Amino acid sequence: MAEERESAHDAAVLNNPVAAELILGARGHVYPGAEAEYWRDAHPREPYFDRERNFEDYHPAYELGWTGYFIYGGEFDTADRVLANDWDVHKGVSRLSWDEARPACRAAWQRAHNATHYRTDGSAAAGDAVAALQEALNHAHDGELGFTEAAAHTETPLQ
Repeated sequence: MAEERESAHDAAVLNNPVAAELILGARGHVYPGAEAEYWRDAHPREPYFDRERNFEDYHPAYELGWTGYFIYGGEFDTADRVLANDWDVHKGVSRLSWDEARPACRAAWQRAHNATHYRTDGSAAAGDAVAALQEALNHAHDGELGFTEAAAHTETPLQ
């Protein structure tokens, strides 16, 4: 049964070039081009982004974070010292110190983790995702109201 799911998943991945590059690239410790394109677009919106730096400064950190996840695995903080040493070799022409590159590397590490643990075939429509989020928000609000009402009827025990 598990083999059927894996082969069905692999077929779905191979029919989607971006997903195939992300997942199959991750298995081979290769930094996918789609990931570089994601960061090229996203990096200016990241909290660590410095306007005096450009994508070429951050790109090696994203690549190191992605590939480092598949080489070292586990938690980023555990691999931090090794990644710092790798940065000295891997940074190329980047003007970032390891302390400046670390947040970008961590962000790419997290995306690599997510790519291996949270997969989708892209079949969820945006409207369905919004509806699911709205339902979750409604449940959270109902819980808040229930908690508030229960708290209002609670008596403080006498001491």
